[in-house]
Amino acid sequence: MMFQLGSFWQKIWDWLQSPFDGSLNPTYGNLIKVSVTIFVLLLIMVILKFILTPQLKKAVERGKIDKSASQSIKRLTRFVLMLFYIILIFSLFASEASGLVTGIFAFSGATIIGFASMNTIGNAIAGLILMITKPFRVGDRVRYQDKMADITIIHFVFTKLRFLDGTEISVPNQEFLNKGIINLGQKSHIVTRSIVFGVDYKLNPDIVIEEITKLAL
Repeated sequence: MMFQLGSFWQKIWDWLQSPFDGSLNPTYGNLIKVSVTIFVLLLIMVILKFILTPQLKKAVERGKIDKSASQSIKRLTRFVLMLFYIILIFSLFASEASGLVTGIFAFSGATIIGFASMNTIGNAIAGLILMITKPFRVGDRVRYQDKMADITIIHFVFTKLRFLDGTEISVPNQEFLNKGIINLGQKSHIVTRSIVFGVDYKLNPDIVIEEITKLAL
């Protein structure tokens, strides 16, 4: 192993690997150990799920995090647990299939690096910062690209906005941190409309401006 474990944890690790002592054809007794190992790992995942879900629900009810942030945290936790589970299962076969495991990890690492570009990682980090600092929440009305929009979803990588005309856009979280955003708050009554119209060149500009102002007010 690449790191030293305490004697207690070392014994547990040796016990986990014992079903494959020099052979990939385990006995009946060793198969029981494998089954117990898988069951314990699944049990840990279930326990963490039922502990994490109520805590996140309480945090949402208290207004500490948004519902979309809660869902993102659960998805991330599920992914990390599954990744840990897969790594541990592969590690059990390391003594006899080290070449295979090495190849799998090398392929997985190359795939992850290929798909996880710097922008994606940056957006994920920006998403965590937004969820911690909370410059805006789901339901807030903001000004983005000189238009009014409502925050509908906040993910780790992007935030979804809905403009007043009903169109939606997904904005990378890193863009919010780099450019900033004007938050008008919850249930804002500020509304803007862009209207293009023409007037006769013979009309007095002052009168035109006065009439437009009256209509706007």
